[in-house]
Amino acid sequence: NVSVNKNWYRRIHRFSGRVYILCAVLSFIFGQWFIFLKKFVLVGGYNMGLAFSAAGFAIAYFAYMTWKTAPSRGTDGRHTVEDHRNYAIRSFGQIIAPILYRYWYTLLFIFKVYRVPYLNEGNPNADTETDKEQALVCNDRDVCGDYERPFDAIFCWLYWISAWVVSEIVIAYLPKHQQSKPSNIPEVQIIVPMLATTPEPGDNNGEGARGSSPDEEIAENIMDNQLATRARVVNFIGCLLAVLTAMVSGPIIIGLVAAIF
Repeated sequence: NVSVNKNWYRRIHRFSGRVYILCAVLSFIFGQWFIFLKKFVLVGGYNMGLAFSAAGFAIAYFAYMTWKTAPSRGTDGRHTVEDHRNYAIRSFGQIIAPILYRYWYTLLFIFKVYRVPYLNEGNPNADTETDKEQALVCNDRDVCGDYERPFDAIFCWLYWISAWVVSEIVIAYLPKHQQSKPSNIPEVQIIVPMLATTPEPGDNNGEGARGSSPDEEIAENIMDNQLATRARVVNFIGCLLAVLTAMVSGPIIIGLVAAIF
């Protein structure tokens, strides 16, 4: 039964993974096609065209490497399951990066730390009448000045590079694949007999020789501390992203529910 359940899980994993890779590659193809038809001139000019094109290549590359490092294809031993996991994390980070692009703008608008680009028809929720009536101004090539400002020009690159950086941080603090404390015990047991002292007088069971040595306890404590630190970092990143998501999505969901009912 365990074998059947495991094979069922693997079939679902492989099928959903192939669908995911296909969607990622198609998004890259059609995204590049759109940018090419626009001659790399988007609302932020050539800078945005190059930035979004590079982001598309990142999506395609990490998706391809996720497929290439899959265990079912790793017959030559060059790639491990850990490589497959790490590329999948990088790929997912790039897939959600375009969503974060808009989330960060929304957060800047909520906290009023930066005047985000105007909307096409103005912003009725702005604080001043001037901002309410101010609409996005673009030239005859559909290049808008708001997106050519220094921060917005940098943000075209920063949104997907920052997602890549966060992915690398998560990967760095994740434990090795299938790493657990029992996996290190055999190595310690080989060393322990060499370091163990003779049993104390009156110790009929030889507990002094077979018990945990100080070196073994120190090694376990160090590993526990490392795993705990990694878990705290990953949990902090997850909680931070969850809070940001709630701050942006919460008002939107509440507004939609209020509009429906």
